[in-house]
Amino acid sequence: MNKVISKNIYREILKYCNKEKGLWKYSLSYVCKQWFEIQRKQFLEEYIVTSYSQLKNLLQLLEWNEQEQIKNSPTTSNVYQLKQICDSEKQSNHLTKFSIVKQVRTFKFMDLDKELENGQESQNEYLWIIDSIQKKFMGYQHLKGLYFDKSDQLYISMVPHSKFLFNFYIKSSNKDSFPLQTLADTVKRSPNLKSITLANFCYCSNSIDFLKAIKESSIAHFHLKIESNSNLLIDRLLDKEFRCIKVTGAKLYLGRFNQLISSSKSIESLNTPIYFHANETYENLNGLCDHIQNNQTMKSLKISGSKRFNLSVEFSKLFSRVFYYNSSITFLSIGKLPILSDDFFVSLLHNQTLLHLELTNGCLNQDHLHSLCLVLSKASINPKERSAIKYLSLKNNNLSDINSSLSLMLSKNKTLRGIDLSGNNFTIHQAACIFESLEGNDQLYKMDFSGCFKFPTKESLIPLKNYLTTSKNLLSINLYNCSFIETSSSTNNTTIANIENTIDIEKQSIINNNQDVIVFQPKFHYRPHFIPTVLRQ
Repeated sequence: MNKVISKNIYREILKYCNKEKGLWKYSLSYVCKQWFEIQRKQFLEEYIVTSYSQLKNLLQLLEWNEQEQIKNSPTTSNVYQLKQICDSEKQSNHLTKFSIVKQVRTFKFMDLDKELENGQESQNEYLWIIDSIQKKFMGYQHLKGLYFDKSDQLYISMVPHSKFLFNFYIKSSNKDSFPLQTLADTVKRSPNLKSITLANFCYCSNSIDFLKAIKESSIAHFHLKIESNSNLLIDRLLDKEFRCIKVTGAKLYLGRFNQLISSSKSIESLNTPIYFHANETYENLNGLCDHIQNNQTMKSLKISGSKRFNLSVEFSKLFSRVFYYNSSITFLSIGKLPILSDDFFVSLLHNQTLLHLELTNGCLNQDHLHSLCLVLSKASINPKERSAIKYLSLKNNNLSDINSSLSLMLSKNKTLRGIDLSGNNFTIHQAACIFESLEGNDQLYKMDFSGCFKFPTKESLIPLKNYLTTSKNLLSINLYNCSFIETSSSTNNTTIANIENTIDIEKQSIINNNQDVIVFQPKFHYRPHFIPTVLRQ
């Protein structure tokens, strides 16, 4: 996006905000201005390659940077020209004008496997270009990150490495196997590498050299996603000091998990599935709770498992004590694991550190919902006597607000800023009660209700309409996959058509009047990245 277009869009936003009532609209214009600044900076710092011709252009730019023929190149005035450099097939006319590549920190290679398979380029020329780029990267002082998305062939041919490389990401397109020894070469020959992410890998053979290289490196952030539920001998990394580790797909049994969390004295973020044996020992269960309870560095804990695990009541009691004492974790996510109890929710009243709670994918039942809502409904002047949770996700639990505990909580709670109730099952009456309770709550800024509400009649839309009319601070509400028509099989076609037409008109009216807040997105972030200062007062 060039500067002229950005300025025009920003000018239109200002006009819109001046016409609208509400102080937060003016803060929105300020945010949009900052957004354009961020986009401009990001665009300058990233170079994206999606074709063989752009690969050749990259080599030309790296050569031009190496020559340093232009010492003082402009920065902010070259955004549009940089786009020309990236897109144009005739680079020679522009190379003498710009050395803007000096600002690029991250190089991204996207979907090049298909491009190179279908290309007509000479194999010798291709190998020469790859070898040349690899050598240029070794001496490129501004290099911070390399990103390979479905570009396995390019990576294997290049095997990039550099003492300046800080972040490395690869998303494999290989469905059979990936030669991890090439990744080991990148890790071994990049001494300052701090973060590595391996996404969408299948079962990987010959992993010993790779895991050894990870273990001996200075990597502090390790993300690994294996598509098949295979064991990648992850225990070889258990005595490695990580600040952040995210493992999905690879089997990590409870004993190994305990070893990982106890051995890493500086770990800040842990995201991994836990596998339990059929008859898990009390020592392992108690060890898990003790390690989490006493850890003072971890800020984010995300654990998941399977609803099939038959965990004892004793384990639930052990886990319920953890958050009476832990004072470091601010983000907790539990998925599928049946480890919750009433005492766990009571412990949340005594914990003033936990700000973000996710209980998802069947780990929360109807009784648990009632207990949670009682805790979150506590309204006290003393902050130590109420929950500090600001962001709550209860998605995919198939919940129903039978006793109206959720509605009551939403009307009383004054700390929540974002909530995700997607994937649950609320009746028409329950949906009406929820929206009526929200009318008295101006603290919630973002809400995700995708797939959990039905609006079969014009009347069922009234509570939603009333809430949107009275809400002052709502930033966005997601109604993706909510049903706006439901009729019985006995209803004739004419009646169905009339009902659909009536609801469609009412729905469209609501959407037209609230275009700034209603969204229909399959992926929605219920935690607001920005809360206007006027709303915090």
